[in-house]
Amino acid sequence: MFGFIRRASTDGLDIIDRALERAKAPVRFWWRDDDAGAHSAALERLLSLSQQNRAPVSVAVIPARMETRMIEAMRGRDFDVLVHGYAHNNQAGEGQPKCEFPLSRPLEDMRADLRKALSLLREALPQNTIPVFVPPWNRFPDKLLPLLKECGYVGLSKASTMKPDPAARENGLRQFDGHFNVVAWKDGPHLADMPLVSKKLAKQIRAGAQGPFSIVTHHRDHDEAIWAYCEKLWKLLGTHRNAHIVRAREIFI
Repeated sequence: MFGFIRRASTDGLDIIDRALERAKAPVRFWWRDDDAGAHSAALERLLSLSQQNRAPVSVAVIPARMETRMIEAMRGRDFDVLVHGYAHNNQAGEGQPKCEFPLSRPLEDMRADLRKALSLLREALPQNTIPVFVPPWNRFPDKLLPLLKECGYVGLSKASTMKPDPAARENGLRQFDGHFNVVAWKDGPHLADMPLVSKKLAKQIRAGAQGPFSIVTHHRDHDEAIWAYCEKLWKLLGTHRNAHIVRAREIFI
C-alpha cells in the first residue's frame, strides 16, 4: 500500500487501494479526457501528468474546434485521440436534452458531420487518432449506430451512468463507456464526491470485476482540487501491482 493513503482519506483513494490489494487478478483502467480543442496550460498539464505517471490518456478532441497550436503541441506525443462529436454544438429542439446528433436533424447532414469529424482528426493527428466516437453530452441515438459504422467508426464511448448498449455490439461497434467522472457539474465544475465514487468502484472490484474501468476528466474545467486528486489517483493506479492502465486502442481496436 502507499503510505500517503494508508489512513482513511477524504478523497476515497484509500478505499480503491484496499480493494486493489485484495483483487485476485489485475484490474484494468483507461483514462478519457473530454472537450479538447485549444492549446492551453491545462492541456499541457494533462499530457505531463499522463507521462509522469505512466497513465496513457485518451483525449477526446472536438474536430471543428481544433486550433493549429493544439495540433502542433500534440503531434509526436504518445497518446490516443478520440472523436468528440463534430463541433460540439447543440442541435436539439427547444426544451429537449442537449444533443449534437438528434433524430430531428437531416440524416445527410449528420452523415457529413460524422465523416468530416473523423477525416479532420486523421489528417491533423494521423498517428494518434482512432475511430472511436465520444458524443457530446454523451447522447447518441441507437437508431444512428448503423450510420456511425458506415462512416468508419469502430467504437463508441458514452456516459458514466450508462451500461454498454447491446445495440452497439449488434451494429459491429465496440462500446466502453466512461464509468467514473472526476468532475461534478452542478453549480459549476468541481471535484465530484470521490469517496462515494470510490465505494462504487471498490464494490465492483470486490465482486471480481476486472474492468476496463474508465476514469473521465475534463482538463479545461479542472481547479486545483481536481488536479491534486488526479495526480494522486494516477500515481496510485500507475504503480499499483494490481492495477493496469491500458490505452484506448488496446480495448477498441
